Order: sequence, then structure tokens, then C-alpha cells
Amino acid sequence: GMQSEQAAAERLVQAEKVLEMREEAARLLFHLSAQMPHASARAGKAGAVAALVSLLGDDPRDSAEGAVRVEAPGGPTRPHVQWFVNTLCVLLTAPVNHDAFAAAEGCGVLVSLLNRTNDAEVVEQAARTLSNFLCTHRAQLQVAGCGGAEALVGCMQRWMDGRLGEP
Repeated sequence: GMQSEQAAAERLVQAEKVLEMREEAARLLFHLSAQMPHASARAGKAGAVAALVSLLGDDPRDSAEGAVRVEAPGGPTRPHVQWFVNTLCVLLTAPVNHDAFAAAEGCGVLVSLLNRTNDAEVVEQAARTLSNFLCTHRAQLQVAGCGGAEALVGCMQRWMDGRLGEP
């Protein structure tokens, strides 16, 4: 009834606040790492890479009981996704963070994102992130193994069909 709708709405508001804090943290980390290269390695050592990969694979609003899923597959990408991907991209410019990305199965998460978003900016950053990771043969095999090439080709086809654009 009315009370459970109220409770569901409150849970959604809480989930939104959590997301805003995560987005703000990612944004700060992005700017810090972009301006101070050694900060990328330190952030990675502190667990930032694994945290961002898991944030990309999870949205607190989806698990807020009774919450309606806000984003349809192929629909607009939420702004926080862009910040998570941008920050991951900067962190992966430091090779010292590559093992953490591999261990967190970052390839699979980014490939899944590439397969379901029509946001050109997110596609570009996700592709750039994979590109930063691809400097070793082992990394190349990992990206290939989780369907990276097919996902990028799919994005190119959506771009040519005019289905990739602004969020």
C-alpha cells in the first residue's frame, strides 16, 4: 500500500545519494590522477581500480527493493558511469594498475558496457580504457577472450547506423 510505496521511494533516494557520493569521489580521483601521474599508482595501490570495476558492474538503485529500473538496455547512460569509466581510463595509464584491472575482471565489465550502451562518449572512453590496458600480450589475450573485438565492432556498426550518440 501507501507505506510500502513511501519506503521504496525513500530507498531510491538513499541509493541516489550513495551514487552521487561515488560519482563525486570518482570525479576527484580523475582530476587528481590526471594532474599528478604518481597519484594513479597510489590510488591503484589503495584499491581504486577494483572498486571502480565493481561500481561499473553494480548500481545501488537496481537493488533498492521495489525500485523500478531507471535505465533500459541501450537507453541513456547515467552520468556517473562516464565518471567511473573516465577515472578507470586515467588509472590504467599507470601499468602498475593493470594487474588489479585483470584480477577484477575489468575486461568483462567494460565489454558488457560496450555491448549495452549507445552513449558515444562512454563507448569512446571504454575503448580508450581497454586500449590503455592492451600493452602486454597477456592483456591482449584477455580482452580477446571476453569478446572485446566483437564488442568494438558492434559499437562501430551502431555508430554507422546512427544509433550511437548523445546520452
